[in-house]
Amino acid sequence: MRLRIKLFLALLVLFTAALALLFAASLLGLRLPRRAFVTDGPIAALTLPANQLAAAEDPAALAESAAGSGANTLLAALESAQGALFSGRALPDTGRETDPLNALCGAAKEAGVQVFAHCGPSLGGDLPLDEQGALLRRLLRHYSIAGLILSADGVPAADLAALAGAIGNPPGGRALGLLITDGRSPDAALGAFSPLFIETGDSAQLAAWRAACPDALVLPAAGGELFADAALLREEGEGGLAGALLGSLELTGSDPGRLALLMSYFDPLPAAGGLALSGTLTVGYPADGTVTTADSIVVLGLCDGAQPLTLSAGSLRRAAGGAFAAEVPLEEGENTITLSQGAETRTLTVTRRTPQSGSYDGPVPDTRLDETLAGRTVEVTAQLASALSDPASDGAIAMTLYQGARARLRGSAQALRGGQIVTVYQLSSGDWLLAENARLLEEGEGGEITLAAPSVAETGREISFTFAGGAPVCYDARGEKTLTLTFWDAALGFDPALLACRYVTAATAAPLEDAEGTRLTLTLAQDAPLWGYEVSYADGATTLTLTGAPAPGVEPGRPLAGLTVLLDPGHGGADAGALGIGGGAGAPEKAFNLALAQAAADRLTQLGATVVMTRTGDDARSLQQRWDDCAALRPDLFLALHHNSTALITDTGAAGVEAYYFEPGSAALAGALSSAVSAATGRTDGGARWSYFYVTRTTRCPAVLLELGYLSDPDEFESCASAGGLLAAADGIAVGILAALG
Repeated sequence: MRLRIKLFLALLVLFTAALALLFAASLLGLRLPRRAFVTDGPIAALTLPANQLAAAEDPAALAESAAGSGANTLLAALESAQGALFSGRALPDTGRETDPLNALCGAAKEAGVQVFAHCGPSLGGDLPLDEQGALLRRLLRHYSIAGLILSADGVPAADLAALAGAIGNPPGGRALGLLITDGRSPDAALGAFSPLFIETGDSAQLAAWRAACPDALVLPAAGGELFADAALLREEGEGGLAGALLGSLELTGSDPGRLALLMSYFDPLPAAGGLALSGTLTVGYPADGTVTTADSIVVLGLCDGAQPLTLSAGSLRRAAGGAFAAEVPLEEGENTITLSQGAETRTLTVTRRTPQSGSYDGPVPDTRLDETLAGRTVEVTAQLASALSDPASDGAIAMTLYQGARARLRGSAQALRGGQIVTVYQLSSGDWLLAENARLLEEGEGGEITLAAPSVAETGREISFTFAGGAPVCYDARGEKTLTLTFWDAALGFDPALLACRYVTAATAAPLEDAEGTRLTLTLAQDAPLWGYEVSYADGATTLTLTGAPAPGVEPGRPLAGLTVLLDPGHGGADAGALGIGGGAGAPEKAFNLALAQAAADRLTQLGATVVMTRTGDDARSLQQRWDDCAALRPDLFLALHHNSTALITDTGAAGVEAYYFEPGSAALAGALSSAVSAATGRTDGGARWSYFYVTRTTRCPAVLLELGYLSDPDEFESCASAGGLLAAADGIAVGILAALG
């Protein structure tokens, strides 16, 4: 009995002492440390500006926004231009349940997001070192934060190291790290901090920091509002990022697609299979016995990159792996060119002949307009044809005309094309159509065209208006706010207001002033952007199809979800493609195009896109078949993937990425792709360029022919063939697509 009484009294004493200690701690402002909430895995971090934290009525919304973007870490700033959330000398006195950082920590834990407090060394105050250390140590104990990240800008490394000593070991396993944005050189004195977020776009600088601070977790950090250098994240993340500070939480609202792309680098990137290149001395171009009228020729080939290569004459450029290009001057007559490497020798002969001179004695066309066929009608029979302002020039395209369209003639004439005289028709528009692309209808066939009120069909993002009454040639022009359709030799038999829909807010029509026809102007809706359109013909009727823009993806790591992309690896089969270093050495352009398309397909699929390829093997595909593939699939984007070369007469040093478009609506995609692939691969940005490649002549979706690099350039040849180069180009394509989507 006495033992029980003694135990009871002992417990009572201990309980009373505990109450006294708690009361004393309360009087002194002391609190037991909060348990830190720390997540597992890579640090996918976003910053939270202090003003946003202070103004938040619902901290849970901030935490859920971060988690919804794929982030698992928030760097909550405690200072802003308007001042600090806390005073320079004390933590909030209002209690743990009411201050903003504590409320955020509680909400973030529920969302599975860890919080680092982010501040300057003294929270804006000018405190002695020991007081700074004490304040920051209290901050670490006061909240359930995963750690404290100090801004190091302008603070000497020695002072930061001294501050770390004053803070001591962070309680409860919390981290004490730095954010370094002032571009300073790596400093081992800062190795006591971890993680170290380094703002840089230079992988070599990041590697130097890791070497200087081997015990710290060194991670790349965003510059400004967003991590702009996806190439660095790709290099970091081939096996999945160990961590990165990607930008501000505000990006979840302002740029969710870009943020979703950045989150994808936390997953391993798809593997890319490089092309095997011969290490044996091989000449890919020219063939032995070549005859030319040029005064020089470029010799391309492969060799062992570790051994010297000698050339009998001319200048030689070599890449690290052994690809080479040599410009060789030619004398009149037979020239012998010898290349040697070790015991290997290759000899070829090239004959230079003097070009024939003299006046032109070929056929001369009669360009006078013959009005015998005036008033007759022709129907376009080619899949697509060109209305030409100059019938002798393929590039003088005034408008693309589609199969089934009918046009009234002013007459016919002759034009010289490829050394041959051909017949051309002049249309009511004044432009010319090759007779081979159309059939002349019988007299009286065709007649007057009046388009009837449309029948309307809606499928997904497409709205189609089909007009009975004829198939008039249509000239289209897309503006920022309007789509103008000019129907030649046709009238409208309905009120154009019937064309109002979610993509069109108003429609008006007016007759042409100096010709037969009608101009229809559609005012485009700004809240439902038009992505593509198409005028097509079938069974004597005309159909206008309008397609809305795809919805941007916001799923973490899958910003292209819902997007359909058609990839067209150029050439194939007997068509090897452009002559380059590998042209005759087992690595033709068609193989580069297919390897790149597969790498791009894997990366785009990883990002959520649905990808279809026009060929997946060494198949021969005509231009018409490729265009048909686009017409049948109706993708959101069409990309023809190619690699470039030059006229191999002189070594011009041509290199870089180029993106070609035909329709104005494809220009933005072309520019974005060229810029992004250039940044990803380090190749020169040749920019967006207009040209009339067959496969890009569509208005149904943005269509671009992308030249990924020059196979006549030794360095670019090896880069385009390597697994790393293929992965970089594929990732650049993904970045460019996302940039074009806006």
